[in-house]
Amino acid sequence: MRNLFAFVALFVLVITLSGCGAAAQPSPTPEPTDAPTLEPTTAPAVGDAERGHQIFTKGLNESPPCTSCHMAADVNFGFSLGPNLVGIAQRAATRVEGLDAAAYIHQSILDPHSYVVAGYRDIMYPDYSKYFDEQDLTDLMAFLMTL
Repeated sequence: MRNLFAFVALFVLVITLSGCGAAAQPSPTPEPTDAPTLEPTTAPAVGDAERGHQIFTKGLNESPPCTSCHMAADVNFGFSLGPNLVGIAQRAATRVEGLDAAAYIHQSILDPHSYVVAGYRDIMYPDYSKYFDEQDLTDLMAFLMTL
């Protein structure tokens, strides 16, 4: 019995001491330097209007081209399901309060049901966000801003 008592006492002692390891030492604090810290920045995407023209006329990634519904012609006649996009940069800035031309065009492509031009039906293709990445949108917008 004495051996059992000694064994249990030793076991309890070992368990108790195993939790008493050395405390973790904090990482040394780096010395301050006079070098400026650089904050990560996101540069605005630059649009390629020529590539945007290709997206406008041919579509991208199996999405329909914009010309399926929109004209981009400086004429006062013709048929299109959506508004003629000549001069869109000037009109877009006045369509929705609080949105500049670029923000309005971006919203119109990705969320076409949020604003529908008077005289047109709410039938714009709603899934461009599935086919276009941000650079595709930037390129398309660069083209539209040239009209």
